[in-house]
Amino acid sequence: MVYDVSKCKDVSGGRALYKANVFSLTEKTYPASGWNYIAEFGKQQYPVMIISGDHDFLDFGNQLAKKWSKEESRIQLHIIPKAGHMLWLDQPEQFEKLLTAGLAKNK
Repeated sequence: MVYDVSKCKDVSGGRALYKANVFSLTEKTYPASGWNYIAEFGKQQYPVMIISGDHDFLDFGNQLAKKWSKEESRIQLHIIPKAGHMLWLDQPEQFEKLLTAGLAKNK
């Protein structure tokens, strides 16, 4: 969850994500063909910003995010170095700067 393990003590909440029965319950609602975010983004006109840590376990190396940003020109991809899934704990200043700029731009 975090790149800097000394920040593990700052992680709170979300414990339900670690219960196996939660996944089996939500899995039943997933589309059979999987999620197609690019198709959905293509239907909309809103801007999309992806802010990801370079060590996020959900997309380690940011391969999916890089692919999506190439396929959809409206996606702005920002990868924060030395950050995991909870990048706001690992790199709070960088995360806040990017998030604030993205929200301000899209008012």
